[in-house]
This record gives sequence, structure tokens and C-alpha cells, in this order.
Amino acid sequence: MTWSNLSKNFMSQIEQIEGGLRLMVWALIGRIKKSDEGLKGVIVEAIKEEMDDTMSVFVDANRLRKCVIVEIIGALSVHSSGSIS
Repeated sequence: MTWSNLSKNFMSQIEQIEGGLRLMVWALIGRIKKSDEGLKGVIVEAIKEEMDDTMSVFVDANRLRKCVIVEIIGALSVHSSGSIS
């Protein structure tokens, strides 16, 4: 049997299968896009959390630096005032 001598019934079945496959492909593409968008949201949220944590470290380090500088200046002032007299 060759492709040119197919019965109408057989061609109808092939067309039904082909139509079903087309619908399945578009449904799968839609699911992939939806999944991809969800994944992007998760990645963006993870990056945001990481940036917030990093910023917190920098803020804490800056506070610590200021405290250390204030303590050094305080110690120098006490030491300087003792040596002036």
C-alpha cells in the first residue's frame, strides 16, 4: 500500500491523529511558557533576597566601622588630654 492509494477512512483517521497532536503541542508549549515564567519569578525572588542580605552586611559593616572610628577617636581624645597637662 502506498501513500497515494489510501482510503478516505484511513486518511480521516490520520487527520484526526494529526489534529490531536497539534492541540497537544500547543498545550505543551503553553505549559512550558507558564513553567518558565514561574521559574523566572523564583530566580528573581532569590536574587532579590540575596541582594537584601548583601546590603544588610554592608550596612552592618558600615555601622561597625563608624563605631570603631568613634572609639578610636574617643581613646585618642582621652590619651591626648592626659598628655597635654
